[in-house]
Amino acid sequence: MKGFGVLASLIQVLAFLHFMPKLLHAVWPYCLDQMSFYGITELHIMVFGLQIWHLLWLFICNFTMYLIYHFEPAFLQKYKINKEPWPWEANREEWINLMKRSCLLIFLNNVISVTIIVYLDLYFSDFKSKYSFAIKDLPGSWKMLCTYIFLMLCEDMAFHFFHRLAHHRLLYPHFHKFHHNYTTTVSLAGEHFHPVDFFLGALIPISLGPMLLGRHLHMTTYMVWIVLRTMESVDAHSGFEFPWTPFRIIPFAASATYHDYHHSHNKGNYSSFFTLWDSIMGQNSDYYQYCSNKKADGKD
Repeated sequence: MKGFGVLASLIQVLAFLHFMPKLLHAVWPYCLDQMSFYGITELHIMVFGLQIWHLLWLFICNFTMYLIYHFEPAFLQKYKINKEPWPWEANREEWINLMKRSCLLIFLNNVISVTIIVYLDLYFSDFKSKYSFAIKDLPGSWKMLCTYIFLMLCEDMAFHFFHRLAHHRLLYPHFHKFHHNYTTTVSLAGEHFHPVDFFLGALIPISLGPMLLGRHLHMTTYMVWIVLRTMESVDAHSGFEFPWTPFRIIPFAASATYHDYHHSHNKGNYSSFFTLWDSIMGQNSDYYQYCSNKKADGKD
């Protein structure tokens, strides 16, 4: 199955790099025409479009996971990471209260914190969109690949260090502890953050690469980047280790199991896309020892 997972991941990545540029070249001219017809400006897309786009894909990803949690298809249950009951099985009333808080936090974070980061981005560019909307700047496959590698490296580095800072004993009880209300990972936990933690630990890392690239980044690439990061976050918190997810094909890739350990043990494994910074800083040695012990005990 590991071989099948690698092959499925590779096919998805190659298909994405081949077909996504073609799709963008086909769709984007029509989008620009509609923007012109309805008087939608680049600033409108920055201030409102990206926010709505993110919420849309957050809903799509979480709704997909809801269907899996609800219907429990038998062929997927073997990929469940741990044998602990889901939160709604352990204590339904407590789960409902936590779910309501999560939905409210996610909505407020996207309305308030995203608005702030967009304002800062615009402020440093004289309130003009610094990202390209031009058809001639639409990326090809190689440019798209290089761009996403750069964006992932920027996000992962910033996420790692902000995440470690959030676990400092003086800061943790006030901010990041909200995220760790989920000791068993489920998809909704991906953006269950205190607003301060969400701004520093999620928005700044995901925005760092685009801000650095500026006009070298096309708006369509930025929008797809938001989708990819949302999918990765939901996947990492899903509670399932799907072998075919395209994020597993990345060298030094983290995994849902890797992040589930962080929630269940509340230490180490601070990175998002890669294990690189954790390995350099020695922040995943406990996790690998834990995996070795499980394997020795025949539990893996």
